[in-house]
Order: sequence, then C-alpha cells, then structure tokens
Amino acid sequence: LHARPEWDTPVALGQAAAAINAEKPDLVIAGGDLITDGFQSSASNVESRWAVYLGMQTAVEASVHAVIGNHDLVGAIPEDGSGPAADPRAVFREKLGVENTYRSFDTNGYHFILLDSIRVIGGNLKYEGRIGQEEMEWLKTDLAAVDPQTPIVVATHLPFLTTFFQDTEG
Repeated sequence: LHARPEWDTPVALGQAAAAINAEKPDLVIAGGDLITDGFQSSASNVESRWAVYLGMQTAVEASVHAVIGNHDLVGAIPEDGSGPAADPRAVFREKLGVENTYRSFDTNGYHFILLDSIRVIGGNLKYEGRIGQEEMEWLKTDLAAVDPQTPIVVATHLPFLTTFFQDTEG
C-alpha cells in the first residue's frame, strides 16, 4: 500500500476500501508495506502515513489482518543520522494493536499464520528475508496445535525463496 499523504494515497486507499467492501469479504489480509519509508524514518516522520493507512483499514468493513513489511519497521536505519530505534517493530504493534508481529488465528475453518520475515542486517542490503529462531520455535508450537485436516494459509511480506540473486549475481 505504501501509504503517504502527499502521494494521493488517501484517495486511492478510499477507492480501494470501497472496492473491497463491495466484494463483502470475510476478512482481508494486508501483505505489508502499509506505509512507506518507515525503515529509514523516525516515528514522528511517519505518523501521517500511519493515519492514512489506518483510515483505510477503518473504512474496510471486514476484519483486516496485516503482516509487517520492510517499510513498516520504523527507524530501523534512520537516514537523518539519528540512532536506530530500540525496537523498529514497536510502532507497527502499537498502531495495529497486536502483541507480536508474527501471530496466528482461526476463522471459517482455516488456520491463518502471519509471519515476520524482515531481518535488519545493515550494510548494502539493509535487510533480508528470514524467519528468526524465536519465531521458528513459536511456529513449531503453533503448527503442533493445528488439526492436520485444517487448511493453513501462510502470509509473509518477503518471499522465502527467489531467483533474484541468482539472476542478478549468478
């Protein structure tokens, strides 16, 4: 979504909410990057972006569940020279009212798993797609409690396997 007020995203997200509502979905999964440029910005610089996104989420009549994207981390590696945030995921958790950036829920006979695949590494890449050890332990426990007959839907922002680096770097 990359919400940012100066990019006309309030209008576009209002149109998107209306289109979603017209479909009358049971739920909506947002795939991350709810705002833009949080990764390199301070919390005060992204407040208006969160307001735009949350306006859209409120307008959607169905239950909305979001995974965290790299742009949703706030102050991970600030470009203004300030130090990194103690917890770049804190604003996401606060704004969405969730305890953790990875979580699961059951609805309509399905088990949904929302993963946090963003790992801040610094350097040229700044971040990579990876599930950390604590999250893997949580995932094992979560899956062990799911009936094997229950369909599972997994959502994550960054893919686990791509051909990007193979194509670009051999």
